[in-house]
Amino acid sequence: MNTFLAWDITSDGFSVFWEPGGQDVTEDFVVVATEGDTVLELQASTANEINYLRFENLKPATVYEIRLMTGSTILSSNRTLTKPNPVTLLSLESATATTLGLRWTAPPDDVNSYWICYQAQNMNRIEMTQFDQTTVELQNLQSGTVYSISVTACSNVNGLTRCSTTTYRYFATVSTSIPTTPDTIRVDNIDSNTVRLSWDLPSGSLEAFELDYSPQFGYPPPPIRMPASQTSFQLEYLLSSTDYQFSLVATSGRKLAKVQSSATEMSSRTADGPFDVQIYNIQETSAVILYGREPQAVTYRISYLVEGQTSGQDVRQDSDIPRLLTLYNLSPNTTYNVIVTAFNAVQTELGRVETTFQTLEEVTATYVSFSIPLPSLPDVEQYQVQLHLAGDGGFGAAIGEPVTIDRSVCPRAEFGNLRPDSIYEVVTSVIVGGRRTQGTVVGVNTKSLGPLEVSLSDVGTTSVELVWGPVAGNFTGYNLTYVSPDLVWITVSLDPSLEKYLLTALQPGTVYQVLLRQIGGPLFFTGEVVTRPLTPSNLRFQDVRTQSLTAVWDSPHTSFEICHSPVGNLPSPYRLEQTELDFVNLQAATETSVTVYAVSRLGTVSYRSFPVTATGRTLDREPGDVQVDGFTTTTIDISWIGLPQPNVAYSIVYDVDGFDGSSNSATTTNTEYTLTTFCQESYIIFSCSNRYFLRTIKNIQRTLPNSPVDISVPTRDETFIQLIWSEAPQGTNYQYRLQVLNPQLQVVTEIFVMSSDVLVENLVPGTKYTFVLTSVSGNGFFETESLPINITAITLLHIDVMTGPSSIRMIWEEPNVGTFDRYEINYEPCISQPCSQEIPSNFPGAFINGITPGSVVTVRVTLKNDFGEIMLIGVIVVPLEPLEVSNLRYSSRRTEIRLDWDANTLYDSFEIDYEPMDGLIGGGINVTSWHVVIQGLTPGQEYTFDVTTIANDVRSTPASILALTIPEAIETFEVSDIRNGDIRIAWIPPVMEGLPIDEYLVRIRPDGNERDTILRSIPPTETTDRFNGATGFYYEVSLTSVVRGQQGDTSESEPVSAGVLLAPAPAILNTPTDEDVGATFADLSWMTTGSRLYYEIFYESNSTGESSRTIPATENTFRLEDLTPSTLYNVSLEAVSEFQTVDGELIEARSDPSFLMISTKSLPPRNLSALSVEATSVTWVWLPPNDTANTYSYIVQISPGQLSQEINATIFDALGLNDETEYTISVLAVLGMSQSLPLRNTVTTLSSSE
Repeated sequence: MNTFLAWDITSDGFSVFWEPGGQDVTEDFVVVATEGDTVLELQASTANEINYLRFENLKPATVYEIRLMTGSTILSSNRTLTKPNPVTLLSLESATATTLGLRWTAPPDDVNSYWICYQAQNMNRIEMTQFDQTTVELQNLQSGTVYSISVTACSNVNGLTRCSTTTYRYFATVSTSIPTTPDTIRVDNIDSNTVRLSWDLPSGSLEAFELDYSPQFGYPPPPIRMPASQTSFQLEYLLSSTDYQFSLVATSGRKLAKVQSSATEMSSRTADGPFDVQIYNIQETSAVILYGREPQAVTYRISYLVEGQTSGQDVRQDSDIPRLLTLYNLSPNTTYNVIVTAFNAVQTELGRVETTFQTLEEVTATYVSFSIPLPSLPDVEQYQVQLHLAGDGGFGAAIGEPVTIDRSVCPRAEFGNLRPDSIYEVVTSVIVGGRRTQGTVVGVNTKSLGPLEVSLSDVGTTSVELVWGPVAGNFTGYNLTYVSPDLVWITVSLDPSLEKYLLTALQPGTVYQVLLRQIGGPLFFTGEVVTRPLTPSNLRFQDVRTQSLTAVWDSPHTSFEICHSPVGNLPSPYRLEQTELDFVNLQAATETSVTVYAVSRLGTVSYRSFPVTATGRTLDREPGDVQVDGFTTTTIDISWIGLPQPNVAYSIVYDVDGFDGSSNSATTTNTEYTLTTFCQESYIIFSCSNRYFLRTIKNIQRTLPNSPVDISVPTRDETFIQLIWSEAPQGTNYQYRLQVLNPQLQVVTEIFVMSSDVLVENLVPGTKYTFVLTSVSGNGFFETESLPINITAITLLHIDVMTGPSSIRMIWEEPNVGTFDRYEINYEPCISQPCSQEIPSNFPGAFINGITPGSVVTVRVTLKNDFGEIMLIGVIVVPLEPLEVSNLRYSSRRTEIRLDWDANTLYDSFEIDYEPMDGLIGGGINVTSWHVVIQGLTPGQEYTFDVTTIANDVRSTPASILALTIPEAIETFEVSDIRNGDIRIAWIPPVMEGLPIDEYLVRIRPDGNERDTILRSIPPTETTDRFNGATGFYYEVSLTSVVRGQQGDTSESEPVSAGVLLAPAPAILNTPTDEDVGATFADLSWMTTGSRLYYEIFYESNSTGESSRTIPATENTFRLEDLTPSTLYNVSLEAVSEFQTVDGELIEARSDPSFLMISTKSLPPRNLSALSVEATSVTWVWLPPNDTANTYSYIVQISPGQLSQEINATIFDALGLNDETEYTISVLAVLGMSQSLPLRNTVTTLSSSE
């Protein structure tokens, strides 16, 4: 078995796929899925070369053992884990400028962890894993920023890991930049319905102004948004005699991240005016009534009822409560009458105001449609509808040109290209006598549009504009795919800044499947869109009677909406699924106006075509039936029921030889008449009419028709045979009778046709039929039939075909055609001659091999006998399956994979399907050449690629390969020398959208030498590493991240590299001996290890600056000369290494310094001598050091005797000595804390006898 695996895994099911290979399987395949005591089985036939089965209604987050079996033999086995259910109720717990606190509800499954991803637009995606907890706080965020946040539940069961579908939400951090509060609002002008306001620009940064206004009784219209440069605005369509509160704020940001200043407020009252009423926020089932103020009113009564009804709902309100009323539970697309009546304290009516509004037929984020209520004015000529937007111009600012609608029986308006979540005012006026009257004003609210939610904005017959909610985050664009009903796929790539796109070249009235997906992002939308239908044509009326008529029209569509007046027995509008409609129970001699729209429906939304309108009129009265009383060879007697009025004239028109262009006519006031001027072979049609009445009566033919000739069989197939013949010469109005006889000459069926071309269907394959054809003239009253002609034909065999890569096996049932000897099989193209074979008659089948894979083979099967008669009874065209490609291979980059392969057969193209192994949607392309580069992939992701060879629309078995894109490179990477030959590397892991990092690979190259590379593997949880090198040597270090696919394949990121020159081992200075340091010199020595280029000695004292000396690396001693006597020196020693990189840069590294303090000795005294020598004493003198600037003291040491004494003179008497004894005197000069080297002299005392 080549392949056996689970795929398309969801929380409640999965599919299994296997590709048989190698085994000799004769029984059906059985796939068994086991979980505990639950055993599920599915079967598949062995005839399929690639097999798929799907298990449904499974448990989420559950391991299933799956086995592929045939009989009791297990061919292959595997395990799979169903996905857990997604998290729910993802919500915001808290928000600050830099943090967001989240909470969600865990699914009721075995969930071990949660994968949280968050990203703002143009920022990197950040991922984290949360165990057990269903809360998390995201930190270090940017203020005033909208973040796309997703949470995925993951289960790990028995070593298998599977994650749910992802739950997305958008949340924003708090902004720290608050705009400055605007200055005082001023009222420049005010009357009963309008107020003009102005203000000054505040200081500081802002993006827009928002103006709120609400009447004192509390109805809050939506804020009006204006650009930051605007400093005035005029509000219109306000209520008279009403106190309004105005509030102006400056804002920055939009939607979730919007912040605003403190509000500047004021109030003002509109002037007294007429008692008025307005309707706002109309939806399909609700509306809000606002009414003005009657100064003396104590209470108001609000009545609303469906137009045409006599009773409705009454609500009473006091005058001191908000003058508004919200109506609920209304009917969509319905006209309501509203009456507001004001009463004083004794319930006397002070005044009333009325208005009419229509609930919406449909409202989306970008589209609204509604019917226009019919006014009571009978002389309305047209309607004019003007749209106004609240915000960015405000109420009263017209959007586009007004829409003028001719009066019809159901006037209707629709508007597209609207803004989501916005308030619009619709002002409807009527035009009477060429003049426009004051309009009625209603408000409608479009719905909101979430991220990647799609709405239809502009719907045409061949185009549709899609609008979608903007998506935050950093991604490369969108892929938009739309599919027609005949499965034609079109995909376009769009810029990430777009929020709408116009689909063109569409079919009218057609539903298209649409898939909109982020490239490199998680969000996608799938749904349906529909185009507007074509306008119906040729609206006409048929079967017109005194109380009924039928409207008929032409259209390629099937759904229609009919508006008509008077209403009669049908509602208006009336919906139907056919191109004609009967109107009954009408009044005689009355006009009926009919308007027809073709309708495209998508869910609850309907899009109507332009209308076609016509008017029909019923008849005044109609006469009774006409009948034939008798006829001769040259005359026909007719009579009819006349009208009740006296002296009614009837017109009779009859045509001899049946619509040949000639006609006879007569007029009579009687209700009977004799038609004449016929000959024996005449073919007659006649009618009797009075005004609107017209009726065809009888057809009569007297002569025997001629037989048809030249019958033939132009085409035939397995179940039909086409017959054609030359028409009989008598004329074109004959009909033909065709009898179909089976091989036993039994009549199978009988067909009557008017044309000379007939298709006989529902026949048995491979059967011989006899066809008998005659001409028939006349009607049920008198009929004649010609002599028959006949022809024999055989239907083609039904041939079952099984193909291999280079062979065709055919099987058919034995034909029912009588006796024959053998079959002859001919086929082309073929590789070698002959291209035919003969098969015995008792063997209904054939096998052809040695055919080129991927070619199209035409096979003809004929019957043959010894007399040479040949009858073609079977033709098939067989496209052979091409061979699959071989040596499928790939190379990858960060976001693309290059595929290459070897083609093994004929081909037209290759289909490449790919999808990521994380279950997200992949893609597919069709190519005619290779290699192929697939771009726009996720870095570090594993994809499965299927390459299918296509030849003559036949597809080969797909060749598959798993391929890995190169993961994201590590962005932050540091290499540092931490001394003693240790090197530390540190990095920040890259943000991974694909597979998790499996390991990091560190490559260390001493002196940058490739052949000496040291490779180290680092676990993915680590972000640092440390290794030991040789001091004083240069190392080049590179780091890559590695992802690992399901089959163990790996992919490495682009390496990041850095070099480090290790500091040499420190050279340790030895402590000098007393002899090593003199007054002007110091002999230094040191110990060292490791590699270095040279040494550098630094020395300084309080009285001298720093000096340095460079010593070759081969030396370990050095004499410092020209030092200052009696001076303390700080000495340090560093070992130095240098290295020149490949790009020519010279770098150096120094060891840690070794420190030493050296104090130089004083200058020694001079000319020490014995001034006098006695037996028991000696007097010594000397000169001071050669330094006139300082005063020295001296230490005098005499031995033997170990005398030591410090004096300030340059003469010393040594007393109490032994006679005849040799004494050594040492004199040291002392300056401060410094002593000189000793100056010595030796004398022998005299004998005491001298």
